[in-house]
Amino acid sequence: MNPVRRIAYRSRRLGRALAKVPIGKPPKVRFIVLCRARTGSNLLMSMLEGHPQVLAYGEKLRHATAPAAEHFLERLRARRAWWIQAVGFKMFHDHPHGQPADPVWRTLEQVDDLRVVHLWRKNLLHVALSESLAERSDHWVQRPDQANRNPYPDDPLVLDPRELGERFSAMTRLQKLRRRQLAHLPAIDIEFEDLRHDRDRAFARLCRFLDLPEQPARPWTVRQRHRPVHEMIANYRELETYFADTPWAEFFAEQEQPLR
Repeated sequence: MNPVRRIAYRSRRLGRALAKVPIGKPPKVRFIVLCRARTGSNLLMSMLEGHPQVLAYGEKLRHATAPAAEHFLERLRARRAWWIQAVGFKMFHDHPHGQPADPVWRTLEQVDDLRVVHLWRKNLLHVALSESLAERSDHWVQRPDQANRNPYPDDPLVLDPRELGERFSAMTRLQKLRRRQLAHLPAIDIEFEDLRHDRDRAFARLCRFLDLPEQPARPWTVRQRHRPVHEMIANYRELETYFADTPWAEFFAEQEQPLR
């Protein structure tokens, strides 16, 4: 890793550890980044971690029961370092795993002082491809010290059209359900495409929503895929024809839109 990057990365980890020390008041703002996998959540969370007044946790409710979720949400109200003004975590639409989901989501529905960051990605084909590539390689995030590593094999994937259509429908249904469940809370929408093409402006909007001073985005993740989508899917033209007269046809008009 570049020495400057190494120092910055270690400094961020040290700052995160110090931020947890209870030497101040409880943070003014609690938030949840609500999304699904492969929509830019690691990128957005790294941007939040780069803000000196934010303490951002990962998927803390990934395997949680309802009592565990209640305990964690209460912990978010605890004292932190005096400079921390916002504390939060991310949660995927299909969490928790391995536990009944409804009780955990009912717990979240009862919270009245949480701000919701809806992170989403318009092109679900890119979501499905990114997820399939990550599952095949077991490589889910790219750090700067891995910038020269290609996490994905060169051979393209074959995606089953029927299964892909079912995934599109399931993703859409679950996203709408989670939005309804937390509709009573203040919320902001952040699109992956905005993070990719106008990062500082998108992050400035998010800072204002969280009552934080604005600052440039400083993510610690880098993009994993550099090849066009149609080169990564062996049967891309077959899929394009299959979905031509469906609501999903628009996903095939954005071949060069980059993936995380």
